[in-house]
Amino acid sequence: MTEPIIFNWDEIEDGSGFDLIPPGPYPVAITKVELKDSKQMIDSGGKEGYPYINVELTVQEGEFKGRKVWDIWSLHPKAIKIGLGRALPVFGVKMEGEGKYGTYAEMCGMLFPKLNGATAIAVIKHQAANDDYPASERVNAYKKNGAMATDAAGPTSLI
Repeated sequence: MTEPIIFNWDEIEDGSGFDLIPPGPYPVAITKVELKDSKQMIDSGGKEGYPYINVELTVQEGEFKGRKVWDIWSLHPKAIKIGLGRALPVFGVKMEGEGKYGTYAEMCGMLFPKLNGATAIAVIKHQAANDDYPASERVNAYKKNGAMATDAAGPTSLI
């Protein structure tokens, strides 16, 4: 027999007060990577669309140390160069030659161990709220550790 779940809903705090991380460069480490089906794949029963890699990044230093941000790397053949192509070299992950894999899961099985714990600078921007989603952070670019951080006013710090 399992124990009953006792929960007091009156003790739940309002989560709407969780502030976004301000835009700017942050040192991050990849703390989780997952292969996910796109909405198009789910809606078509896997007959259409492409999966994506959901990347969890954890801020490593400063006032927001420990905070999480997420990025999505599409596995659509035309988009791979944008997501994986911009991120892998910055994180120091090198995949050589032509990869031939039976499934996306097989490919990710080779890639994910190389990504876990990799570090870089993530340049965070804000994504405006819309009818479906609240405002959120998004990764606008990645830079190698030690790269000069810039904002609209110019260089701000050496990270």
